[in-house]
Amino acid sequence: MKYKIIFSLIIFKLLACSSELNVKADSPENGVNILILGNSITKHGPAPEIGWYGNWGMAASEESKDYVHILMQYFHQMNPSIRVRYASIADFERGYWNFNPSKLDSLRNKKSSLIILRIGENVDPGNIGKYDFKKYYSLLIRYFKNSNPNTKIISVTSFWKKPSVDLAMEEVSKDEFCNVVKLGYLSADSTNMAIGQYQNSGVAMHPNDKGMAAIANEIWEEVKTYNLYFTSGKFNEMKFYQGHLIFQNRENIQDKTCQYEKPNLLQYTILNTAVHSFCFELSK
Repeated sequence: MKYKIIFSLIIFKLLACSSELNVKADSPENGVNILILGNSITKHGPAPEIGWYGNWGMAASEESKDYVHILMQYFHQMNPSIRVRYASIADFERGYWNFNPSKLDSLRNKKSSLIILRIGENVDPGNIGKYDFKKYYSLLIRYFKNSNPNTKIISVTSFWKKPSVDLAMEEVSKDEFCNVVKLGYLSADSTNMAIGQYQNSGVAMHPNDKGMAAIANEIWEEVKTYNLYFTSGKFNEMKFYQGHLIFQNRENIQDKTCQYEKPNLLQYTILNTAVHSFCFELSK
């Protein structure tokens, strides 16, 4: 098989003490986009008062060892031009009922093809019923999807197992057609946390290098199941099903640059008609 592919991705950031939306990206503006939204597990600035001096995912030994940068490596192996953005929405976790989503407008306007929602640790289980966490988590997902229906969203549960919060996220994700990655089991193994490496217990509860790698790998295993192809910012899926090649595109766009001919000895189906900026040849 031969493929000419244009990717588009985006990544978010996790737990953070600062209320400021601090967005970081890893490649030039003309790259392709992925977004990760998270909290301090994604990135936490220096906090000497608690013994943390890094400026990356808390408790990782260096920037390249946190889960975001491990995922970046995986994405760049796929396509070096992929642009990864990540930002903290810890304010949403702590006060979702008062959170103003317009704070995220600059990220939403990038029209991300893939969004990874990696939150949950800062959500108080005792308040999810009182303040209707499910409603606001759903509104967060729709905030991105309404402006870009092609966006694919992966919902990732808390590293620290929080059954009621995790269940709420899973139920909303099902209703919003988002796949879920479950991480709660990882913290059951204390060797995935930085216990004994930091005096401050809050820092020490964060994933160490081993835990960060496990988070990245769990997310990547989900990403791989999509057989992702990103074309001009439009998310597509391509897979074989019962002897047919299924190529799914959510937009009805006529592409005049590519010609599609049914290959010999192989049947295929194109769903939702047109394919945009994606040329392919298939052979037996």
